Amino acid sequence: MSEELFKAIEEFDWSDTQKATKYKIHYNPDKNGVITQIGADGHTDSDDPHIEVDSIVGEEFIAGKRYNRHFHVKDKKLERRPIQASESIVSDSVLQKVTNVDQVDVGTYFITVKGDPDLVIDTVVVDLSNKEIQLEKIKEYLENNDCYKDK
Repeated sequence: MSEELFKAIEEFDWSDTQKATKYKIHYNPDKNGVITQIGADGHTDSDDPHIEVDSIVGEEFIAGKRYNRHFHVKDKKLERRPIQASESIVSDSVLQKVTNVDQVDVGTYFITVKGDPDLVIDTVVVDLSNKEIQLEKIKEYLENNDCYKDK
């Protein structure tokens, strides 16, 4: 090994500590503050307005410990969305399994544990007034879960 390499190894900071990084959470104010993009400062390309959060919150979003759909930005503050509890009656027959967001139309959709259609984890009601927001919600669910449209 060269002397330069030895010197570089000796001077390298081997600690696991990271510099505190700010994260940007971009949001769409016209859609009730829905989160459009999250990334470390300098790693986002959205033109939407943003707020800055500390590295702990930003990394929790990136790691999947917090979900975009559970939060929104209101008055330039990150807030948890109110939980809407609704009761739905499930019909005996499922119309179709949804595998792509393009298949989503107005109706009631059941989000289930992947591979187990009996374990419903969420019910999404799509109507004309909330279609765009619910499409994003279903799209996020489709990455790790199954989705079925009720009759």
